[in-house]
Amino acid sequence: MKANMVSLQAVEQIVRDASRLMRATHFEVMQKGGCTNLVTSADIAVQQYLCSHLQPLLPHADLICEEGDFQATSSSLVWVIDPIDGTANFARGHHDCAISVALVSGASPVLAVVYAPFSDLLYTAEAGKGARCNGRPMAVSHRTLSEALVCGGFSLYDKSLSPLCWQVFGQLFHSCNDFRCIGSAALGLSALAAGQYDMFFEIRLSPWDYAAAQLLITEAGGIVTTLQGAPLTYDKPQAVIAANNGENHRLLLSTIHNFSDR
Repeated sequence: MKANMVSLQAVEQIVRDASRLMRATHFEVMQKGGCTNLVTSADIAVQQYLCSHLQPLLPHADLICEEGDFQATSSSLVWVIDPIDGTANFARGHHDCAISVALVSGASPVLAVVYAPFSDLLYTAEAGKGARCNGRPMAVSHRTLSEALVCGGFSLYDKSLSPLCWQVFGQLFHSCNDFRCIGSAALGLSALAAGQYDMFFEIRLSPWDYAAAQLLITEAGGIVTTLQGAPLTYDKPQAVIAANNGENHRLLLSTIHNFSDR
């Protein structure tokens, strides 16, 4: 089966059904190598559900999932899955968390679903068909830097990278409107696609954090790249730089390079 034969509606329903497992009254919280990296029994249950229901849609597609050993793949079709993006929020009862599912064909995502079950926000996109939130078309904003809300994070899993983040955000704070750190890259990037945020920077994210939201942003008219301004890939963790327009994207890259090149 080809990627364009997968029904977006079918994937939406699978994601919605999987989200019911996030509403369990009791779940176990565990650590993955330290207190900054959490996983819950709900993460594992959601991932198992997604994998078992998505794989039959494309039996020859590979799977890249957060809760498992990271393995790059050379397959031309790959499901990239984050069962709960924002697990630290979820584990503490904060509602900024989401399921993120992307189908990558070749070198680009072609289908994306990001669902925040506690706020019932469903972000979807198909390559060449635009992006939507709860079925309504969405687009990036037209705000300038002085009007911009900048979203990002501080490299929680490798805090040695955080000084650059503090420098970049500290510099931008004097020029932009305000800054947000919500603890879910998928939701932060999706909100940029919806025009709620205007710029985004994290120095180290994994493919499951950004694959679905990347398509949302590009289909909504925005820009998302690596630190080198190149297209994102799905074979390793990397920096993610996104903006509502070319000017803000160039300003963000320039600010990052101003500190990283020192």
